[in-house]
Amino acid sequence: MEVPTDGAIAALGAYVRYRDKILRNITFSREELRMITEYYLRTGEFCILEGPGESFYINPKGMEGINQITSPDDFEKKFPNGMVSIACGRGRMPDEAKKIFSSFFCLEHETYYEFTLKGSSKALGVKIILDHLGLKPEDAIAIGDSLNDLDMLEYAGISVAMGNAPEYIKKVCDYTTKTVEEAGVSEALKYLILGSDN
Repeated sequence: MEVPTDGAIAALGAYVRYRDKILRNITFSREELRMITEYYLRTGEFCILEGPGESFYINPKGMEGINQITSPDDFEKKFPNGMVSIACGRGRMPDEAKKIFSSFFCLEHETYYEFTLKGSSKALGVKIILDHLGLKPEDAIAIGDSLNDLDMLEYAGISVAMGNAPEYIKKVCDYTTKTVEEAGVSEALKYLILGSDN
C-alpha cells in the first residue's frame, strides 16, 4: 500500500519539497558533472547520479540502457536538461575519489558512499520545512536508520531509530521502533502521535 506524503527531503538535503512547492533544489554544475563523470569513466567504478526527476548511471554492468553515461559530454549533448543532486558509489570511497571530491559533502557508509554539494544536510532540510511552516525543531519528529540521518535525528525535538539502525544511531535517539520490515515507522507514529502501542 502506498502512503501519500506531503513533502520530501532528498539527496542529503539538497532537495526539499513541501506539497507542490520546491523549497530547495541544489544541483551540480555542468563543470562538476564533467569532473565526476570523467573520474568514474576512467576508473570503471559504478556510480549513480540522482536528480530531482531522474537518475543516471555510469558503468552499470548488467543494467545498461536507460540514462547511461558513456562520455563526459553526455550532460551537454544527450541530457542537456538533466539535473543531478547527489552521486553514490559502491563500497568504500577510494582515496583518489576523496581527494578529487574533497570540495563536496561526502558520507561513507559500510557498503556505499555518497556526496553532494557542501552546505547540504538532512537537518537543514528539516529546518527549511519547519521555517516554511512556522514551526520549531521541538515540533519535529525525525525517524532514521543510517549515518545520513544522524544530523537530522540530533536536530529534531523527538528522534526515533529504526530497529535495524546501527547502535550509534540508537544511542542518540529518544526512542527505538521496530525494523523497516516490521512497519517500524507506523508503530512509532502511532505511539508518539496517538499514544497507542498497538
